[in-house]
Amino acid sequence: MIKSIINNYASSDCNLKDLRFATMSTLLYVGLFRSQELLDMKLCDLDVTDTYLEVRTYSLGNRKVSYSRIKELFKESLTKLGYDQSLYGLHSFRSGGATSLAHTLENNPSKERLLKLHGRWKTDLAKDMYIKESVDQRLSFVKNLGS
Repeated sequence: MIKSIINNYASSDCNLKDLRFATMSTLLYVGLFRSQELLDMKLCDLDVTDTYLEVRTYSLGNRKVSYSRIKELFKESLTKLGYDQSLYGLHSFRSGGATSLAHTLENNPSKERLLKLHGRWKTDLAKDMYIKESVDQRLSFVKNLGS
């Protein structure tokens, strides 16, 4: 879904509103941010380098976009892209990002701590609530029960 959003809203001929939405969506997904954390960010909190974007602090203050507006833009984009908007919320970015990262760590469980740090979760239980397993992954787990 995140690729569809970027392809449709961050094209070379996009307008500022679409580019802002694509940027917010990407930050929510890649940074595993809660929507409130994104809303509280200020430009001075960001440090852009050649290889990554660092978010230094979470400042409280004058928001330019409201939670309701981000949610509205998200729901509109889901409809435009052909997704059932009743199945998704803004936490879908955090959950989707966490799930993608967790699956890249399947062969390297020692990196689980980094995932927990990146998502700013205090417990494994909190982290695990965001990670979704596919039906195939769940079935592969129980296939060996009768062996």
